[in-house]
Amino acid sequence: AMAARTYSAKVFATTVAFSSLFIAGFIGTVVSLSHFRPANAYNDYDFICGWTYGGGYSALSLPYRTDPDFPAYGYYTTMLASAISTWNGTATPVDFYSTSSGAHTIGVKDMGATVAGVVAPTCYGSGGSRSSTALYLNTYYVGNNSGSVFYGTGVASHEFGHYLGLGHSWYWAIMGTNDGSFNSPRTDDVCGVNVVYPNSSYSPSCGY
Repeated sequence: AMAARTYSAKVFATTVAFSSLFIAGFIGTVVSLSHFRPANAYNDYDFICGWTYGGGYSALSLPYRTDPDFPAYGYYTTMLASAISTWNGTATPVDFYSTSSGAHTIGVKDMGATVAGVVAPTCYGSGGSRSSTALYLNTYYVGNNSGSVFYGTGVASHEFGHYLGLGHSWYWAIMGTNDGSFNSPRTDDVCGVNVVYPNSSYSPSCGY
């Protein structure tokens, strides 16, 4: 049932587990992390690498292209468009935009009963800026869940948070605890972006 699921997950991978948090990192290949600190409003404790950003009043322009096998119809495109629209509508500099070429891709895969989604970034050097990104939604869960558009949009929104470079949050957030009642970024998620990518037009204003 939707209410029994959470979007808490492996770092850069959304599980469908009920309570446990697991840790995995991706820098080209899978690596393990030796520690885990709770990601709070600043959400960047398990941040691996971000995007080059000028700050000031500039937009954080984030390109993506869909893989050739990404379904060009139905609820996959609906949930992708919804997740992008909600992130682009937040009080942050985030501006996801579609492109026909490039190294930052979104696809679907049947990964079986593993994770609901995964993001694998590749970085320039240790902690450097982003050179490529692969985001995958697991059709085993996203395509077979009742109310799959709502659920899938939540998974996609969570993975786009990782696409941005955010880690996990202990707060009620798309990057943290979720009982299935919402599927878009919340205050903690917005705060995380504005701390990692400061912009003169926005303030973290977490309120904790």
